Amino acid sequence: MNNEIVLKTFTEDDKHQHEQMSNYKHIKKNLSHFYPKKYKNNVSRNSYTFYTINLNDEMIGSIWIELDENEPDSTYLGVMIGPEKYLGKGIGTIAIKKAIEKSQNKLNFNKVKLNVRKSNERAISCYTKIGFKIISEWNRIDESGKEYKCLAMEYKL
Repeated sequence: MNNEIVLKTFTEDDKHQHEQMSNYKHIKKNLSHFYPKKYKNNVSRNSYTFYTINLNDEMIGSIWIELDENEPDSTYLGVMIGPEKYLGKGIGTIAIKKAIEKSQNKLNFNKVKLNVRKSNERAISCYTKIGFKIISEWNRIDESGKEYKCLAMEYKL
């Protein structure tokens, strides 16, 4: 499957399909945002990379890495895979490895951090396979006022 997965730079032409994917139930349940924060704030692309995840020329998700303003050698990772039929097939693992490799030269970082809901066991398993370690746990409150547990994870290059 590795040869079939291609990361392409996210463009405005991808925006409509990307927004449709953000409506999938599993994505709404597990993600707090669907774009790099710097993209939404129209910050220069020098501080982040943003790709579509494509399988056999079909866009099935997105992935981004953005610099941490408080730690210049660190970044945050975000990943979204749309149709549920693509979950649990190793696509996230491959996409994350490719995104880190593609982004390294541009952003010059040595640490990748992420936050994940503790209930999202599939994602945690994916991150752990790559080498991410849990560094902390905390409670967060969603828009409806419901509390849930989150994990902070990091991967050192």
